[in-house]
Amino acid sequence: MITTVFTDLLKSGTDPGFAVFSPLSGDIADCAGCLDCWYATPGVCRLRDKGRDICPTLARSSELVVVSSCVYGGCSPFVKNLLDRSIGYLSPYFRIKDRRMAHYTKYRNRLSVRFLFYGDFTPREKATAASFASACAGTFNAGDHSVVFYPEAEAAWAEIDPRLKKLYIGEA
Repeated sequence: MITTVFTDLLKSGTDPGFAVFSPLSGDIADCAGCLDCWYATPGVCRLRDKGRDICPTLARSSELVVVSSCVYGGCSPFVKNLLDRSIGYLSPYFRIKDRRMAHYTKYRNRLSVRFLFYGDFTPREKATAASFASACAGTFNAGDHSVVFYPEAEAAWAEIDPRLKKLYIGEA
């Protein structure tokens, strides 16, 4: 659950200094995979919905916080779609970094990435989720990343300080 602190700040009408993308954000369409956010309109998704704001928001953020149920060692389909919609934050060009192919970044900010998984998971799913989070952090060229596991959503959302300038992606 997104805590009442988040919802109260969002409803206040003032710029809270953070952004939340969740099912409460309204309808967010699935990524079309068209790559217009790379070539036609760099950094801007062609789909006209709330998901269009993800890339510009990432460019202004210092940290990406992903809150998701752990689904077979990955994130929920909703959260995965939001991560897919954020590809325009990166350059379409690649380089080799630490013997792995990686995108160049378009923006000067260097994100810190934090994954907060919740739910009932096996040790194998937990290991897979940690690997998934590490790969995502590498994709975003994160300065650092962390992964924390919680038994329930409320505990994960309770760990977040909404007064900090960050981008939060998660389920409600």
